[in-house]
Amino acid sequence: MNTYQRWIVLIAVLMAAVVGYSLGTFRAPEPGTEAMRSGAGGGDGPCEGAPAEYWVAPMDASYRRDGPGKSPMGMDLVPVCGGGSGQSVDVQIEPAVVQHLGIRKAVVRRERLAPTIRASGVVALDADSLNMVHSRAAGWLEQLGVSTVGERVQPGDLLFSLFSPDLLAAEREYLSARGHRALREAAADRLLALGYTRAQIAALARRGSARERSDRHAQAPWVVASLDARPGQFVTPGSMVMTLARLDRVWIYVDVPERQAARLRPGLAAAASVQAWPGRQWTGQVDLVMPEVDAPTRGRRPDPRSPPRPAVGAPTGPCNPWGAVASLKAGFSSS
Repeated sequence: MNTYQRWIVLIAVLMAAVVGYSLGTFRAPEPGTEAMRSGAGGGDGPCEGAPAEYWVAPMDASYRRDGPGKSPMGMDLVPVCGGGSGQSVDVQIEPAVVQHLGIRKAVVRRERLAPTIRASGVVALDADSLNMVHSRAAGWLEQLGVSTVGERVQPGDLLFSLFSPDLLAAEREYLSARGHRALREAAADRLLALGYTRAQIAALARRGSARERSDRHAQAPWVVASLDARPGQFVTPGSMVMTLARLDRVWIYVDVPERQAARLRPGLAAAASVQAWPGRQWTGQVDLVMPEVDAPTRGRRPDPRSPPRPAVGAPTGPCNPWGAVASLKAGFSSS
């Protein structure tokens, strides 16, 4: 091959390379691209009919183009819309930035920032509801209607049956005073003093005979807080048989971290939750901040009391390792 032929082959190769590069650069537009370009300048643009200001790559907001196309990663460009409506916008954030950062918008409002104190608490019975059950006459406990602490009783349930010669004599005296109004009333007053209810006295009058055992029944829903006697035990008017309590309201004692004790004061809102009922919450308010300090933990106690309605619940939360200072007492609604 002579020199002339070599030059002919080299020129042909160069021309083929130029043609291939031109075809790759100026290829036909993808379907829909021309429509989007024309829409960007007409009334059928991607921004609610308005044209886009520019187009950006979904994964790189710094990659901008004047029209639609592909990003270096092969993804469709995203249009960036301007304020075509004519309304002024104080802050504009590019859609890609909003997507990457997870930005959420909310209405700005002025509020008072109040710190929240979280602490653990212990539920206790409402001491104001405790009912000490005594026998008002000496005798022997023949039967107990409850068997353990924590048992619930309803109105009309038997608490205990007592055999007492004094009560038996008082019933016979009442029955013997039939026809004598003054004596009858005096005997009825004696039975009331011995712990009888008017319903029991009326039942005695209808029955017409004395019973060897006198029954004591619950007058309201209670829970047994303590059981101090057993069947067959001899009791006197000073003997404690049991203690009952109400559960429509309880106290909650809360130990509050020492560094937060200065924020406690009566009247503060309090909320309680328990792990047994996730998502439920009971509300109350601080009623008293206890004056004493627990020596090992440098702790004191405040006391939140329930709102007008009754309550059940226990506040729970993370304990503070720096010790406790305040304790709360509260009632919470079970509804």
